[in-house]
Amino acid sequence: MESNHAQVSQGFRILLGALAPYIARELGNEFGGNWWDTAVINTLYDEQKRDLPLTGDWATLVDSLDVARCLLLFDLHWQKVFRKKLSVDNRTWAKELVGVRNKLAHLGDEDFTDDDTWRALDTMSRLAEQIDPESAEEIRGLLRTSRYGSADGSTSITEASASSAAAKSKKSTG
Repeated sequence: MESNHAQVSQGFRILLGALAPYIARELGNEFGGNWWDTAVINTLYDEQKRDLPLTGDWATLVDSLDVARCLLLFDLHWQKVFRKKLSVDNRTWAKELVGVRNKLAHLGDEDFTDDDTWRALDTMSRLAEQIDPESAEEIRGLLRTSRYGSADGSTSITEASASSAAAKSKKSTG
């Protein structure tokens, strides 16, 4: 089985694939064609926007966003943009994930605990649910793998255990 660090990293990759286009789309809806300059470049501090392109087509700009910037932009533009469509829970989950992302970036040789991995993946899936349900389900697959050893979750393990128990029972009575 993968390390917890790898599973949390994979969860963030899936979340980013849903979050970056969502943030770009919503910022574009609010700020128009100048969304990148207004809502990203002029909002972030110099250190936060280092390595970002100043211009580009939509796909290039979206692809330049990482999960840290997405979560930051989500929070910075919460009042004006994102609270119109999402519950305050989504903001809370995004803020929690900032801490998870920071821990992931600075773990060194340590790994996430199983409980922290579960919590991180659960929070990612909850944030993704209203933004992109398919990504949320993909993250929940990681969560089930983390907890139960299979993306199918506890039911497949329970069914396998029941089948094994039934076979043993049959042998002992037969």
